[in-house]
Amino acid sequence: MIAASAPGVVHGLQECLHFALRKKAQQRTGESFQGNCHDPLGERQGRKKGVGRDGSGFTGLPIRRMLKSRLRVGACNAFAKVRGLKPATAPARVPNDGHPYPMSKFDPLSASDCALLLIDFQLSLLAKVGSMPLDHLKNNVLGLAHAAKAAEVPILLFSSGVDDANGPVLPELLSIVGDTPPYHRSTVNLWADEGSRAAITGLRRRQLVLAAVMTDSNLVSPSISLMSHGFKVYTVMDASGTWSPQVDLIVALRLMQAGVVPINWTAVVAELKEDDARPLAPVLNQIMGTYSGIYGFAMQVGKVQRS
Repeated sequence: MIAASAPGVVHGLQECLHFALRKKAQQRTGESFQGNCHDPLGERQGRKKGVGRDGSGFTGLPIRRMLKSRLRVGACNAFAKVRGLKPATAPARVPNDGHPYPMSKFDPLSASDCALLLIDFQLSLLAKVGSMPLDHLKNNVLGLAHAAKAAEVPILLFSSGVDDANGPVLPELLSIVGDTPPYHRSTVNLWADEGSRAAITGLRRRQLVLAAVMTDSNLVSPSISLMSHGFKVYTVMDASGTWSPQVDLIVALRLMQAGVVPINWTAVVAELKEDDARPLAPVLNQIMGTYSGIYGFAMQVGKVQRS
């Protein structure tokens, strides 16, 4: 744009806008008329309001509206030409590095750099979930944990509450995780608990995949805290539960606003798999088939087609 300190900027720009309006008016009415920079549309020449020079009702008001969208750049460039300045141009787009409008890059999960954090999957809390059917939530989190275990992704369990008010951790989840007991805390935000924080940082993993029960408190606060400390955070929304679908939507919007990546559990498995040619792929495909029916149905169709 033209520098604000240039002499006569305002007056010169007004002149250019007036003459541009005169030209547009001539094009619309199909006739020439005498105007000047103070009355470019001839509206002060005794016409009745709403009646144009040709009686068509054209008064030039649409041109004024059009000025905002069509004439702004043209008028500025005309003024720049009069003053001998360089016309304004849009910034050039350059690909990849140095792009003036940065685009997010796909950062797939890597089994060697990620960890799974399962937060407060306790029986008393699970009984209060209303955002999805309880059997769906249970199936999804078990499939997620089973796949992470098969891919040798570290899994940390967390529990909360005082005097076991939230109940024990889901027994099936404990049997999948096996050797690591849950990290118990009294704080809502697990990152505020010293023992939980030490367990997470001790993994030395950059990508953290989180799932939790009562997402509005137990998922939001640690996710945002982990983001602020340099971790790349993924929240598995269909393996997490809360009070209602409305709360679930609010949680997802809040997490996305903070830069957290929402994901579903089968997408986590697909990114860990990477390639169906890998030796791990058949194991993960079988887990996905067991807990979602995707590959089980596909295999049945394949058998029918081959027979």
